[in-house]
Amino acid sequence: TALIRHPALTRHPALTRHPALTRHFPLTRHSGASRNPALAASALAGLAALTLATIIVPIIQLHPYQQLYFNFLVDRKTPEYLGTQYDIDYSRTARLEGYEYIRDNHPDALIYMPDWNGATAAAAAGVPDALATFPPAARQRFVSDPQSARAHYRDYYVDHGGRGQLPPGAADILLPPVIYARQVYNNTIMRVMTANLSPADTDTAAAADAVADPYRAIYRTATQGEPALRSHFKVYRNGKLLTLVNDACQPADLQSWFRIWMYPTDAADLPVSYRRIGRTATLAPVIAFDGKCLAQITLPDYDIGRIDLAGVGTILSDAYLERLRRQYAVLAAAKPALQSDFAVYLQDGALHYLKAECTQRDTAAPFYLHLVPAAADSLPAARREYGYDNRDFQWRDLVAADVYNVGNYGIAFEGKCLVSVPLPDYEIAAIRTGQYIPGAGRLWGGEFAVRPAPE
Repeated sequence: TALIRHPALTRHPALTRHPALTRHFPLTRHSGASRNPALAASALAGLAALTLATIIVPIIQLHPYQQLYFNFLVDRKTPEYLGTQYDIDYSRTARLEGYEYIRDNHPDALIYMPDWNGATAAAAAGVPDALATFPPAARQRFVSDPQSARAHYRDYYVDHGGRGQLPPGAADILLPPVIYARQVYNNTIMRVMTANLSPADTDTAAAADAVADPYRAIYRTATQGEPALRSHFKVYRNGKLLTLVNDACQPADLQSWFRIWMYPTDAADLPVSYRRIGRTATLAPVIAFDGKCLAQITLPDYDIGRIDLAGVGTILSDAYLERLRRQYAVLAAAKPALQSDFAVYLQDGALHYLKAECTQRDTAAPFYLHLVPAAADSLPAARREYGYDNRDFQWRDLVAADVYNVGNYGIAFEGKCLVSVPLPDYEIAAIRTGQYIPGAGRLWGGEFAVRPAPE
């Protein structure tokens, strides 16, 4: 046919004979196309235009969220599945729309943005991208430290539908009322939530009461019985519900979501991808009403032995506490690789630090950890000139490149300290470790050989 003989195709004879071409493009066998090369060219151009239109039109419709175009591939999944398995708006573009909604509809509200102080915006060398279009007066409502502006509750949360909001097996987290949201395909990519349910946040006190009533009911049910942990927040555990309450809510209590880490009694209960770090994690927003603060999550289905609550404390089950006692006893019976303020043991691919009488300084001072590899090419490229891998850490520090996996390296129980740090897979020749006070020097430390380095 004329189309098959088109110069653009005859350069690739194998393509002209491909059965898929003649099967799916009957135009190539059409007598009109054979007699009219211009018609064939027009058909190809039309096909190309149609293909481009199916891409370009949705991208225009999605603007400014065109980077989410391929989300349509999973749009038949439930919002709950998408929100816990995928980064729906991985660049957080939709947050600006949330900020603009608050700016235009709630002119007296403060909005928390870490590492940003709107009061100094005029003198700042740069402005965060999300605020670049805001006039200076509006930028002043974004604060990084609420106490530096005025004593004020955080009024609103601007959240995204990103991965990690719920740990595997968790059914829910208690959310504040959603007053504005943006959806793309089948999932919420941004939502504005009211954090402080006071009459000032609604048109009338009666309306505020109606909004707060469900949270009052949750509070009454959850606080029956004795708390599992007492701190500035009281923590109640009722079956799979974990509830944190503060009867004298302070502005600082609303400045960030609670980070909660959950450790199983048996690590085999975790999803495979979580077994290396040994826990799952979630964030829970704090909701203020009637002078109280409330946060609540539904715990995962597996048997939980330990719960770490950032800034509040740790809850241990009897079984988990007994396991810690056994682990401590087994390590303490062995010969340490290094004996100093802490006894340091190398066992099962991890470094363990033990101390019988734990103090606040022990849990507050940073640890330095320098690993000298048996082979220099085992190091990351950026560390090879130094000859060792820098794995310095703090008691609570990152163990994975994910904010939701921030958790404890160490735990204090019955007056003892136990810190366990997983080591990398490459072969290690020597380890240097200890603790220090930034700007003041080393508290303790030492070095020990793991195996002789090659000559």
